[in-house]
Amino acid sequence: MEKEHYDFIITGEVIGQRPMSQTKDKLFLIEKEAGLKGLIVRPLSGKILPKTIPEEKGFIKRELMWDISGRGRNKQIALAKTFNIDYEQPAGGCCYLTDEHFASRFKEETYFQKNLNWDDLSLMTVGRHLRLPGGSKMIIARNESEVRFLQGFKNRFAYAKVEKGSFAIIKSLKQEDIELIFGIMARYSGNITTEVDLCYDENIIKTIAIPLSDDIINNFKIGVSAYAG
Repeated sequence: MEKEHYDFIITGEVIGQRPMSQTKDKLFLIEKEAGLKGLIVRPLSGKILPKTIPEEKGFIKRELMWDISGRGRNKQIALAKTFNIDYEQPAGGCCYLTDEHFASRFKEETYFQKNLNWDDLSLMTVGRHLRLPGGSKMIIARNESEVRFLQGFKNRFAYAKVEKGSFAIIKSLKQEDIELIFGIMARYSGNITTEVDLCYDENIIKTIAIPLSDDIINNFKIGVSAYAG
């Protein structure tokens, strides 16, 4: 906040929405521990919370905020419709960043790519994630539903597929990683020698691939203990 010269922070938190983390005492504890006492504005519950420093300075009008509380989402959904805002999980279960597997993928990704978009974040939620020696990022489906999900990204990224086998999105494809990609696809498509297609930049490479061993593949996996940089 200080680096970017912001005066305060706004969040979408609602009193009582999350019974373990959005109680009044927890919200005020967060402010205190973060060194932001009085500087976090929560407009959805602003009318039933103590005045903040931005209100006292006249940056925000209290009467324009809301008095939402509890676990219901009807008021939030109505607001979203009013402002034509799309939403995916009106009763979302948790923050992905508190999941150690997602957090490790997030940290690893930001090491290689500074600016993330919605596609990058969505892809972190599914599949097996591997970073190959040349820098290619491989996301391999673990089941049929993940195959269908990842196929939705094949117009945006390179991809590898096996007929009646697995499917993988390849981000930042590097030529030196192609042979490894073939072997990894064979390993996760029945662990047998099989034909693999690699598609990128309107090119299609077909090859008969021999499965790569788990001992080799494990060196590329991104996980809780795989990245400590």
